[in-house]
Amino acid sequence: MKKIFKFISFIILFVTLISTLILGVLFLMPSSVKFDEKKLINTENFIEIYDINNNVIEVTNLSKKQAKSTQLNNYTKNAFIAIEDKNFYTHKGIDVKRIFSAALKNLTSFSYKQGASTISQQLIKNTHLSQKKTIRRKIDEIKLALKLEKTFSKDEILEMYLNTIYFGENAYGIEQASKTYFNKPASNLTINESALLAGIIKSPSKLNPKQNFEGAINRKNLVLQKLNEQNYISNEDVIKLKNEEIKLDFDNNYEKDKSFIKGVLNEFSNFSQHKPYTFSNCKIYTKFNKNLQKVLVENNPEINTDYQSLILDNNTSAILAYYSTCGEIERNPASTVKPWLVYGPAINEKLISPLTQITDEQIDFNGYTPHNYGNKYYGNVSCEKALALSLNVPAVKLLQTVGVDTAKNYAKKMNFEINSNGLGISLGSFDNNVNLKTLTGAYSTFANLGLFKKPHFIEKIIDVNGNVIYEFNDKPINVFTSATASLISKMLNTTVKEGTAKGLRSLPFEIYAKTGTNGFDNGNLDAYSIAYTKDHTFSCWLGNKDNKLMDNSITGSNHPTKALREIILQTYKNNSPHPMEYTDIIKLKIDKKTYETTGEITLCPCDDPNSYVESYFDINNQPTKTATNFESVKIVDYNINFNNDIVEINYNLTNNLNVEIVKIFNNKEEICYVGNKNYKEKLKNFGIYEFIIRPFTYKNGEKIYEKEIPLKKINFNKGNLIPTEFENWWNE
Repeated sequence: MKKIFKFISFIILFVTLISTLILGVLFLMPSSVKFDEKKLINTENFIEIYDINNNVIEVTNLSKKQAKSTQLNNYTKNAFIAIEDKNFYTHKGIDVKRIFSAALKNLTSFSYKQGASTISQQLIKNTHLSQKKTIRRKIDEIKLALKLEKTFSKDEILEMYLNTIYFGENAYGIEQASKTYFNKPASNLTINESALLAGIIKSPSKLNPKQNFEGAINRKNLVLQKLNEQNYISNEDVIKLKNEEIKLDFDNNYEKDKSFIKGVLNEFSNFSQHKPYTFSNCKIYTKFNKNLQKVLVENNPEINTDYQSLILDNNTSAILAYYSTCGEIERNPASTVKPWLVYGPAINEKLISPLTQITDEQIDFNGYTPHNYGNKYYGNVSCEKALALSLNVPAVKLLQTVGVDTAKNYAKKMNFEINSNGLGISLGSFDNNVNLKTLTGAYSTFANLGLFKKPHFIEKIIDVNGNVIYEFNDKPINVFTSATASLISKMLNTTVKEGTAKGLRSLPFEIYAKTGTNGFDNGNLDAYSIAYTKDHTFSCWLGNKDNKLMDNSITGSNHPTKALREIILQTYKNNSPHPMEYTDIIKLKIDKKTYETTGEITLCPCDDPNSYVESYFDINNQPTKTATNFESVKIVDYNINFNNDIVEINYNLTNNLNVEIVKIFNNKEEICYVGNKNYKEKLKNFGIYEFIIRPFTYKNGEKIYEKEIPLKKINFNKGNLIPTEFENWWNE
């Protein structure tokens, strides 16, 4: 045991000596970066945003007003010192004890997780160096931090640090952070608010309260604990502040005409929160289309609710226009999930076709009892009709068949992380909500024949030196087969023609759409309408940011659909969209009688339009069985009756048989009926009438006649029937 201990000690000592030697050599080498005071003073971060034609549409100053150290409360400054660098006022730029402690932990863990950076080092790293974790960069950081401490006072260093640090949500500096999260100047921050901001900077992507409120509060409480340990506040203060409610104020006085710009900056924050100092002072290029933006602004529903609308280019997945009265909030997606979470996966797994029947009924799923809108149920319906009418029970049944985990895996491919596990997700009941951008992207997947392309505002970002530091190049993800996407598009076209989106059916071209409504008996919370062509996907949402109920009269099928119709018309006022592509599907004739009586999908061998229904199928999942009720072609029974002046001809036909009823009067022959229904006629003129039945079937679009059947003649003068020699023909 002692030998093992000695061996380990020797290894640690040897590694420490070698590391010290390497660090010594690096420290004696000249710094690769020069100390530049201008980088510390010029802390403003400008961003230029360009449209589809490379014209500047916005110049944004992310840092805006700077906070003076003398204007900040001591507890605000102490919060950052307590959590980031408790020895700030006593060290000379580096904390030697922390460095050696971190080095030992890194050596023993064979990693580089511990940085031990002081506030001075962080300021240097943020303004002079890259964010890469390398030993050489760390040496440069230490050297420049020592230089910094010799040049500026502690208060000046702290002020520059607080004005350059990144807080998430595109907020550089404490002044902008205070405005972003609390809508107040930094000089008015409370202890709790100061602690929350101090906690954010460790990981702006994970700890800012807009993205992770619970995590931000937990980190805030840790800052309070550190303040207590360093004797800035008492135990009683900690208890009081932890229990004190902290109020956030996001998007106060939201600028509706800057919706697209806000969307760009929100997306930009996802890049900058990982490399915030790399992405300052840059140019952002987008596909913003000012004409389409004007269309969105001018065609919003004139009702007293919040509203969002979006136009997506399906080919590039670039957002061309975006309008909102409340920012990119996340909401319950309601029935808009059904095509991509339920029906799409069910078809893709070859469990159903659009014609597959499912029973719409009141049912209990182990305590979960979904209801249709208006508590109306339709019995046996095709999946296509169930989707068109947005029936809830069939959607839940299908999800149960597909499996919740399978459905969630499909959703994940389209950028949806669904936290819930119940059958209610088939109706949009998630623990986590979704934003309109993500929801629109799911529908564009069908327009792109099953390929998901991530919706985005930003095409590329160029730094001040002209270097491309970001360019959108996400590879499409294959979510559904092209056959599945084609079938869903066919079904969503039926939704326009016959279902909840029929407010769009007057458009002069093919359109594919789904609506959704989330609400209660006493009011609705969300109303959606989403539609697409081959070229674009359009979406519209109505609701209230504060979750105030709308009137029940506001549903996805009316106000949002009406607004979307005008938006689509204006988008294509000078041209029409390209026709939708359908691949790997086949249109088949299905025996109508078998389908209607048993629900079984069998092929119809005849061409009689009255004998079949047509539907599309995946070529790799099409029916192969042929209906058997066409083997006998005959009239099973018939009779002719004459009462007063009414003649009735009744017959029973096999499924594929039709008849022509021929009437002969005064030596003139007339075909008075074609079909498979019983015949009735009121005679007008006296005389002798003769009726003949001519049975026929269709084959390749042509009529194939069977043996014709003369019926009893009618003597209208005497009001009786004259028998014919064929009276008992069916017994022959």
